[in-house]
Amino acid sequence: MKEDNPALQEALAKAKEVAIEMQKKDDSLVWMEELSSFNWKDIKPHFLAPLLCHIPFKRKDGYYKLEPWQALIWAMRCYELELSPLGNETWFNAESNKVNITLEGKREIARKRGYQFGPSTFERLERPWPKGKPKPNIQFEADIGYKCMLPVVGWKTPAEYTAWLSEWYMPYSPVWRDKPEHMLQIRAQEKALSFCTGVGQSELPGEGDIDTDAARDFEPVAIEYKPLKIGGPPPEETSTIKEEKDDEPIPF
Repeated sequence: MKEDNPALQEALAKAKEVAIEMQKKDDSLVWMEELSSFNWKDIKPHFLAPLLCHIPFKRKDGYYKLEPWQALIWAMRCYELELSPLGNETWFNAESNKVNITLEGKREIARKRGYQFGPSTFERLERPWPKGKPKPNIQFEADIGYKCMLPVVGWKTPAEYTAWLSEWYMPYSPVWRDKPEHMLQIRAQEKALSFCTGVGQSELPGEGDIDTDAARDFEPVAIEYKPLKIGGPPPEETSTIKEEKDDEPIPF
């Protein structure tokens, strides 16, 4: 009689499909039983690496995700630094296969090493734009600099660093274009901290070393600038830097 009842046959088929889908979902979660805690250091490498491979990183031509072996390098370096790869303290440069430390990460390392800091203060500076350096088409005629003075407990004088627009401006970064003075303060503070503690002192910022939280709110656009020639006025012609638009937003 069951074979003669099309409605019953259809209901049984749907129930079988639901059961199969539920079984697939259960199987996909079985590996989580191997996790002993939420501490990332307790997660086995062959579980941790695939998790880290799902974290995207931003660069000028879009986004990228890590290969499992790159994720393991990232996790091992974070273990050495005592920083979590799941936070904003570090990011992985896929071009150099090196782990870079953010300002937030450098502050955390300094705190663990016993450094104590007071609030940073900044001094805005100006100077003529250096000859021979391309000048981006932004709102400043002069070269803008910010000097960060970072008080360190136990030091007679604060740690200092001056970041100049002509030296640190990143044309592919939307937040650098929209908030250059804010980013100069961030760069000056980060470098003052590096020279004070030695953390990340020799590293150079890459495409991922920008304020990505702020950058998510902006769309990349073309930048026009007039190149400067040593010993003469800027030429009339302009050059254009073109860049590709991002396909999708990214959490960081």
